[in-house]
Amino acid sequence: MRRLTIWISLAFLAAAGFSTPASALPPLLLIDEDSIDNSSPAILELAAENACGGGDPAVCVNDPLADPGVRDPLNLLPGTILGIGHPGGTSAMLFTGQTADEGWWMVPTIPASWVAAGPTGDGALNYVLAKAAGFGNDGEFLLDQIPDVNPLDAAELESLVGQTFCAVVYDSDISFNNPPPLGNLQGATLGILALKVLAVGVDPDGSVLPDITIEVLDPGYCGNGKTPARVSSWGGVKAIYR
Repeated sequence: MRRLTIWISLAFLAAAGFSTPASALPPLLLIDEDSIDNSSPAILELAAENACGGGDPAVCVNDPLADPGVRDPLNLLPGTILGIGHPGGTSAMLFTGQTADEGWWMVPTIPASWVAAGPTGDGALNYVLAKAAGFGNDGEFLLDQIPDVNPLDAAELESLVGQTFCAVVYDSDISFNNPPPLGNLQGATLGILALKVLAVGVDPDGSVLPDITIEVLDPGYCGNGKTPARVSSWGGVKAIYR
C-alpha cells in the first residue's frame, strides 16, 4: 500500500522546518488529471453543449496554458455543476481516480518555506498565488519533498460534502512516495478552481473510487480575489434538471 498514516508532533515538524499556520483558505486541495482533464467525461459533455471553452474541452480546463505555476481560473462558469449527484449536473460522472492512482489530494502540513516565500504570511495562500520564485515561477524548488501529502480515499471524499475549497488543478498525475509520505508537487498546472462539494457517489466494488459532484464557485474565493480573475464569457451554466 502507498498510504501510511503517522502522527508527528508539531514540535517535531517545527524543528524539521515545517509549519502548520492558520490559513485564510480551507485545507489545501489538489486535483489531478485522473479527475479533471480535457478528456474527463463531464468536461466533454459541457464542451459538447457549448457550456464551456467555446465547445473546446481543452480550453474549458486551460490545457493550452498548462505550465508550472499557472493559476488562471479554469474556464468553467460559476454555478456550473459537474457530476451526476445533484439536480442541474451533467449526465456524465466526475471521477476521482482509483486506489493507488487517486485524483483528489490534501496537503494538511504547510512547509515553513512556503510561508517564508511570500508574498503573504499564509503559506497555503502563497502556493495558490504562486507569485514567488520556487512555485513554478523561476523554478519549482519549493514543491518537492512535501510532507503528509494525502491521496483521498472513499471515506475522506465523503467527508468533503458541503465544504468549499480552492483547488489547484494539475495537468498530470501528482507524484507521491510512501514511506515516508512525501509528495512532489512539481509539474504543469492547469489553474485554480473554486468549488463546493455537493455529493459523493456510492463506493463501488474494486479499486475505483466513488464519483463526485461539485459546483463551480466564483474564482475570487481563491485568495479573496487576489488570484488572476480572467473568467471566460463562453457558453452558459448547465442547468438541466434530471
